[in-house]
Amino acid sequence: PLLAGGPLLLVSLALLGAALVAGGRLFRAAAAGALVPVLGLALLRPVAELRSGLLTLATALVALALAGAVRALPRRVGTGPRAGALVVAVGAAQVGALLAVLLGAVAVGRVLPPWSGVGPGPHLPWGWQVPVAVALAAVALAALLPRVAWPVIGVVAVAFATLGVSGVGPLPWPAVPAAGLVVGAGLLLFAVTRARPWWGVLAAAVAGAALVGHALLVGLAYPAGVAALLGAVVLAGLAVAALA
Repeated sequence: PLLAGGPLLLVSLALLGAALVAGGRLFRAAAAGALVPVLGLALLRPVAELRSGLLTLATALVALALAGAVRALPRRVGTGPRAGALVVAVGAAQVGALLAVLLGAVAVGRVLPPWSGVGPGPHLPWGWQVPVAVALAAVALAALLPRVAWPVIGVVAVAFATLGVSGVGPLPWPAVPAAGLVVGAGLLLFAVTRARPWWGVLAAAVAGAALVGHALLVGLAYPAGVAALLGAVVLAGLAVAALA
């Protein structure tokens, strides 16, 4: 199983060798770029075979390792590998984001119908990996993209990581809506005070509003919790309006 991804990697290396010997500049860049995702698959294949329960975390770690390795290459040879590493990082980020949305939806489903308490949820032993994987994938993206994209990457990563908090072990249920409300309000305040340029403001505002809305939905478990959350939302709204 440790060598399960070897044949695919050998084929890619052969293609890269042929490109270096006889190919043009574009062909060499494309072959070098294709090698990076293939290397990522070769590294993940043994994990999938031996420890499939850690595949979410392993995907993000591989994306971060490849991003760091490509970033260390000289700029004149790093165009193709950089594009390949970006493909891996985007894929890892999408996996983390989709799993975070899944955990957020499961959390909402556990409180329906409203005011009937918290119902039992599915056993998700991999849930703790989601916030960590989102953070690692965000660092990988930041290492490969220009500095101007960093605020948006950070805001989106914080939002998805917070959304996935409900899957982190046996947390007390009030901590789930509380985390969403606190982080969501913080993102809204960031949007009206510090976020620049306009797409950073938009990303922070949308992410903050989504987290606050999710916190209200998850808080439907108990009437007292809804009342407390609504009061906190009113205070957060007044603060945002005052600073806008």
